[in-house]
Amino acid sequence: MSRVDEMDTLDILIKLEFPTFASDWKFGNYILGEEQQVSGKRSEIVFRFRYDQSIIRYGLGAVSAYFLPLLSYHYEESPRKKTDYDISSLWSALVQQFNNQVLPANIDQTEPTWVQLSRKAIERGNIKLCKSGVGGTYFAYQDQTQIAVFKPIDEEPGGPNNPKSNMNFIPMLPWGTGAHREVAASRFGSFAGVPSTFFVEININGFIKRGSLQQFVPNEGDCSDFGANKFSVDTVHRLGILDICILNMDRNDENLLILKGETEEDWRLVPIDHTYSFPNKIDSYFNWQYWPQTKKPFSPESLSLISSFNVITNSQELREIGIDEESIRNVTASTLLLQRAADKGFTLSQIAKMISGNKNDLVDILTEVKRRESEYSEQLASCYTASQRLLFFKYLVENVIDETLLKTK
Repeated sequence: MSRVDEMDTLDILIKLEFPTFASDWKFGNYILGEEQQVSGKRSEIVFRFRYDQSIIRYGLGAVSAYFLPLLSYHYEESPRKKTDYDISSLWSALVQQFNNQVLPANIDQTEPTWVQLSRKAIERGNIKLCKSGVGGTYFAYQDQTQIAVFKPIDEEPGGPNNPKSNMNFIPMLPWGTGAHREVAASRFGSFAGVPSTFFVEININGFIKRGSLQQFVPNEGDCSDFGANKFSVDTVHRLGILDICILNMDRNDENLLILKGETEEDWRLVPIDHTYSFPNKIDSYFNWQYWPQTKKPFSPESLSLISSFNVITNSQELREIGIDEESIRNVTASTLLLQRAADKGFTLSQIAKMISGNKNDLVDILTEVKRRESEYSEQLASCYTASQRLLFFKYLVENVIDETLLKTK
């Protein structure tokens, strides 16, 4: 590899399971170092990319959809100051290659009728840009009736074609993976009423637009138009369980739609807009956190729901959807904290306080787990698959959580 000035380069440590070793990828000139374990087909690679579009795009093509979240994570963890890199220009350099990526397959391969109708409506131009929000969100119509919500990847907050902001806007999470999070929230949040959501590729005037398509739910408005006391304890608890399990960073009144029932006890909340869920950092916000319902004990039905979550199975499905490993570790820890705390009699309000705010127990838990992982490096080295490593991570998390809960209540 030709020598380049250090300040014109960016070194990135990629820790992933690959079907082949990096040496087989025919771009060894850009690899600084590689650690391989043959039996487990695992590679840990350090890439060095020059601040040049062609090489950065080359690297993105090599590691596919995992590259953007990993690049963002290691950029945030870099000892260099943010001013050393123009992060928005870096995203711009990735746009062309990113647009050529293929989205993961939908969990359910059979598209329902509403998806087919929505695709045709969007192709015909029967769409309208939503005025609220900071990204490109479009309502799709059929015969003047709203049927779906389309969010193109390249128009996400911070994206190059976002009609509501320019590249100087820094979103809470890097653009490019919002569709994956929307689909993941739908897949795991049906118990809380998250609308059905699919990955889609739509041909609009000869251009392929990729993103998420969510079924529109007719509603009476959003939560800002109603008081919190309108909703049952069960409805609020299901919402809270969802947001803790997906570590929602942006639960506010506007992304909670209202469905009225015959009585106020029958009113339901419909959670939408999960672009900022399944994050690779801990920074959650819950508008429901101080509602009186959250101080009520969990019902037997809610406790049964919480205990039914299988973090290992869920993690595998999240990988298939395209969620990165750091985010999977985070939501695994938050789900385990919910399970252990609920089993010990903690309320939803108490658990939420452990995950949000400045004094964040979940951050401390993950920090301690990372410290213990360093002590068990030999044991971790024998974990060749992602599932094996997650099982070891789960074991450590549960131990640290139990120690934390003894001090908390």
